[in-house]
Amino acid sequence: MKKILILSLFLLVPFYWTHAQSGPQKLKKEKISIGKKEIFVEIARTQQQLSVGLMFRKQLPQNEGMLFVFPDEAPRNFWMKNTFIPLSIGFFSSKGELLEILDMNPMTSVLQQEVPTYQSKHPAKYALEMNKGWFAMNKIKKGQTLRIKAPTKAELKD
Repeated sequence: MKKILILSLFLLVPFYWTHAQSGPQKLKKEKISIGKKEIFVEIARTQQQLSVGLMFRKQLPQNEGMLFVFPDEAPRNFWMKNTFIPLSIGFFSSKGELLEILDMNPMTSVLQQEVPTYQSKHPAKYALEMNKGWFAMNKIKKGQTLRIKAPTKAELKD
């Protein structure tokens, strides 16, 4: 039993250190638009960036968010682990069409047993996280198009 415990710790400690995050990640901001609305987003392209997302943020400036770029269209799952701000997420096709919008609530406590998770109903290539209610306040609706000025692709090699 003791050998199993030591082996488990030996395997888990390096994983923890390589994946531990003590604060929010800051990524380069780029301007994109949806319909006629221009916004600034941090773009998550690598596996690490996609995994961390907006974790550990205490606030998100108005009209700023994070764009998640995936290598293909597939159903997407997002969780709110270590996320302290309520968010809305828009899922987009590879052509940039807004497929659906979900509101996501943060964890209420670090002691919370179940982490809130949210899944897209449709395969998506892009996901855009903004402050909760942002899409509704800006009259952004299903069917509108996401426009990205710079070529954007996933870079899954960290």
